Amino acid sequence: MKKATVLATALLIAGAGLSACSQAPEPAPATVEVSAPAAEPAQSAPVAEEPAAPIASTVLWAEPLSTCESNQVATIQWSKEAVVGGPGRIVMGDGPTPALFALVGSEGTKETGEWAAPGKLFVLVGDDGTERARLVLSGPPGCP
Repeated sequence: MKKATVLATALLIAGAGLSACSQAPEPAPATVEVSAPAAEPAQSAPVAEEPAAPIASTVLWAEPLSTCESNQVATIQWSKEAVVGGPGRIVMGDGPTPALFALVGSEGTKETGEWAAPGKLFVLVGDDGTERARLVLSGPPGCP
């Protein structure tokens, strides 16, 4: 009987141990790993026959206007990159007959009259009619 009691106790202890092992462990807190995207291998750029068009912000620019009103003077500026490919002109608007603002032969500046307003468009056009850069006058946040 003593043998049976010892055996039963051993089985009971073993069973309790197994049931403890079969319980699911406490879930670990969720973590998210963020890694930088893998860099793609560098590819060689195709060789262009003509120089690339300059970036508009470095070719044609103006300081933001101080108000949203339409009676301000703006100073329009352009860099020497504006004439890559030959002289051109700066026109106001992009309709079928935009008004001439300035002839461009090298870098320079020109003030508008007291009619500039945020949203006014200036376009730098080459003598061949190609658009080289655009500038839209800006003002403080909230201007239309």
